[in-house]
Amino acid sequence: MPLKINTDMWNYYAKQAYNNGNYSEAMRLHKMSIEYNPCDGRPWLGLARVFWKRGEVEKAEEAYKDGLYYNPNNPFLMQSWAVMLEKLGKFKNAISILKNSVKHNPGHAASWVALAKLRLRFGKVKEARECYRSAVSGDPKSYVALQAWGCLEAEQGNVLEARTLFERALNVSSRSIHTLLAWATLERKEGNLIAAESLARRAVSASPEYSRAYSCLASICELRGQYDEASYLYEIGAAQAQRHGDAGFFQVQRWMGRSRY
Repeated sequence: MPLKINTDMWNYYAKQAYNNGNYSEAMRLHKMSIEYNPCDGRPWLGLARVFWKRGEVEKAEEAYKDGLYYNPNNPFLMQSWAVMLEKLGKFKNAISILKNSVKHNPGHAASWVALAKLRLRFGKVKEARECYRSAVSGDPKSYVALQAWGCLEAEQGNVLEARTLFERALNVSSRSIHTLLAWATLERKEGNLIAAESLARRAVSASPEYSRAYSCLASICELRGQYDEASYLYEIGAAQAQRHGDAGFFQVQRWMGRSRY
């Protein structure tokens, strides 16, 4: 058995290689880690993701199965596998795996969140809400679960509940860009433009390279009659979008911003 620091190092460099698009190197490192310690779920998860990224779906599925053979009921493997199956349209299989994951790992919020989103896909709002409730009960600091639950309540018109959940999420992670934007969008819809603007400005400050934060803030400034600032924000957002590969989105957003001036 290798020293833990070796497997940690291999997994770290494999993740770096993956993020840089060097999938062959990521695969080599993951396989090295598996060879020395197959009971570590991380390299199995990484290997499956590499296969998925390369379009080798059957190999990705085999990696998940093999990983679970050595790491029974590993929630990270099960949740990731279920997400892959959902993308493939295999919803029943995905739900089955997630139900098994939360049965054995009731504190794994990500599995509950994934299951909730699948429930919502089929219009089962009540069941989705219970999944989110279970996620937060198992992990009260899961701001992702709190934010997703807040979005559900916002969509259902439960404004006060949504605000409470967004606030709880930000109490855990004050710079959560998705929570800030979700809450800003809610307040914009409710006509509370001052509150919406404040939240959107926090989002821009938290993630100044995220183009959609500028889009959200620009649209609010436009509604408040701050046309010059809105135009300026659309331009910044368009530049960020182009830099990060989201140019198509911002071509529409920039046109929408300019169309009123």
